[in-house]
Amino acid sequence: MFQRTRVARTCALGLLLLAWLGISACVDETPRVTRGRDFPLERMAAIKKGISTQASVQELLGEPYRKEKLTDRRERWQYFVRWETQHAILGVIPGSMDVTEKQLDVTFEGNFVDSFSKEINNFSE
Repeated sequence: MFQRTRVARTCALGLLLLAWLGISACVDETPRVTRGRDFPLERMAAIKKGISTQASVQELLGEPYRKEKLTDRRERWQYFVRWETQHAILGVIPGSMDVTEKQLDVTFEGNFVDSFSKEINNFSE
């Protein structure tokens, strides 16, 4: 009888360990894009006011996340991405989330770049 109880406990402990490992695999701490599209911010150095055109900016950075018509001759392109990394408590319970948001705004006057600015925010939720 003692032997059966010991075997049952060992099996139960093994099943519990397998369940723990299976559940912990559900909380992936890999950063993932939850909104927008990633873009190569380091290429921003190639953008020149009054020289770069809409076509050259799109070739450098890809399709913008959003385009906004400001006036007849002015337009703003926004490049934006939000990365989220979910952390786990004890490898199982969803815990805090680290967020990185990267944004680049490019304003055109006619076909040429008039201004551009970048913003990077890191925070936890």
